[in-house]
Amino acid sequence: HKNSNKETGEKRKENKDAHEKTVIHERLFGTRNERKAEEHIIETVQRRSSPNNNKNKTTTTMVLRLSSECSNPVQIIVQDGAMPAQQKIDCLKLLKVVLKNLADPAKAQDIKYRQLRLENEKIKSRLAVHPPAMEILKSVGFVESQQPNQETAQPEAILVIAEPTSIVTTQVQTSLQHVTDALATMTAATAATTTTHATAKKPAPDEKLSEKQKARRLLEQKKEQEREQAKLQRKRNVELLKRDKFVRENDENWTSGVSAAAGKSGSSISTFRDKYGE
Repeated sequence: HKNSNKETGEKRKENKDAHEKTVIHERLFGTRNERKAEEHIIETVQRRSSPNNNKNKTTTTMVLRLSSECSNPVQIIVQDGAMPAQQKIDCLKLLKVVLKNLADPAKAQDIKYRQLRLENEKIKSRLAVHPPAMEILKSVGFVESQQPNQETAQPEAILVIAEPTSIVTTQVQTSLQHVTDALATMTAATAATTTTHATAKKPAPDEKLSEKQKARRLLEQKKEQEREQAKLQRKRNVELLKRDKFVRENDENWTSGVSAAAGKSGSSISTFRDKYGE
């Protein structure tokens, strides 16, 4: 009876996880019926078009172009099965930083926010290796160029927007919204997966533990409490230091006193010669 209850609970958990993944996928890429309808339209137009009919060829090209435009590069990044989830999140985070800088009117005037070195380790590993990410950057105004490296004087590849007026503001806002939504969804999905794994590792309430296991868990709890107390104590010390610094800098009547370490009070330290002579 206990085994059957356990199996039922595991099945419910699996069903719940599957449902959450389905909801997340539909939010990003639409429902299955919507995707099928889009594919059916494209296939129908392709089937009706013939090589000798220029009108049909033009219609097919327009539909395929619209379909390619509708396929958001952010969705391609999220949907890439060969890319680990954490790598996708890192890519989207860096994209969000770049786009937010461009969306800020003050930062957009500064060339350092409109220039990306492709040899930079973060840019190379998080953006340059993903064509959809590069497509997003080029769509907002970035163009490939070269400039001499400050250290080696050798030419290096960069992405740059020469003038603030070259920034495609509408595309920046749209891409930033897509990246923000996808990042929030992926982060929530990753957190839900992590929570599920952590819950699975926790012992059941009626689990029987040996005395050794109980002692080990008590010791872990004690160490965790000590770490928390140490953090609080460090925080208090930092606050005290800040207050003391503020008083020293702003109080005209403050004077330094003799520290406890330098105070000449109490009995002197007796040496070997004091006790036993030469």
